[in-house]
Amino acid sequence: MEPQTQDTGAASKAYIIASSDALAKRCVRPGNGLEAAKQAIKAAEEAIEELSVNFKDWMVGEVERLGKASAALTADGLSETSIDAVFSVAHDIKGQADTFGYPLAGDICASLCHLLDSCPDRRKIPLVLVEQHVDAVKAILREGATGDDNDTARELATQLGDVTEDYLRQLAAQAQRQDGAAAAVS
Repeated sequence: MEPQTQDTGAASKAYIIASSDALAKRCVRPGNGLEAAKQAIKAAEEAIEELSVNFKDWMVGEVERLGKASAALTADGLSETSIDAVFSVAHDIKGQADTFGYPLAGDICASLCHLLDSCPDRRKIPLVLVEQHVDAVKAILREGATGDDNDTARELATQLGDVTEDYLRQLAAQAQRQDGAAAAVS
């Protein structure tokens, strides 16, 4: 459709562009009762079902990457590089686990990311807590704990989240006490 020009009497011209609803009429909207909409939804559900076969393979690969990054962290110590490597893989799992059917692994990786990202002194990140997070994700995969209805996996995710929060609170309280003592000395 060609824009129409209109002389406004001023030095410039205004362009009037008439909108078209042709595209909106061709859109398929779920729930409007059209057979095309029902077929589109069915096709999408079938595609997701086909892809879900690959979800476990994806998770296996990601958990292997997490295990290797964690092993390097333990071997190399708490270097910025090794911490960032664990964080990166955990962040990937956290972001995609729910979509791929492993929401509790995602919750555990969210807790691990929070620990690695929120610890004020990265030298104080407890390796045992990192290893517990990694072992929990491995167990979820090994046990096939997809969904969020596995009571043991849910309890494990909750406990790791609680321990992580408690540890970070303790570090923050310790830092405040040290700041207060340093201010009193000055």
